[in-house]
Amino acid sequence: MSNKNKTISRYAWFVSLLFAVGIFVPGWLGIDGMNGGYALSVFSGFFMITAIITAIMFGALGKQQDNILSGSKLLARWSYTPDEWQAFTGDEIVRDAQGKKMLF
Repeated sequence: MSNKNKTISRYAWFVSLLFAVGIFVPGWLGIDGMNGGYALSVFSGFFMITAIITAIMFGALGKQQDNILSGSKLLARWSYTPDEWQAFTGDEIVRDAQGKKMLF
């Protein structure tokens, strides 16, 4: 199972790098600050900070997801007897059938 949170985190780090470069683009291209250069730098800085926060948040979620899926840090674990499972599945079939009757 792929970890989409880590993938999003990697993309966010890449986007933050692009916006970090975007801060200096007006100076490299000779765009005057009063003709939009400052605006490009400020917006690039804002989006860079946003992308960094996104990368950190999704990176932490990705680590948690890896721990849960690997079984090293389970949130909870239940075990049921076969009779309990049979009762549960019987009730679930009845509820599912009733819901489908209403939809039909």
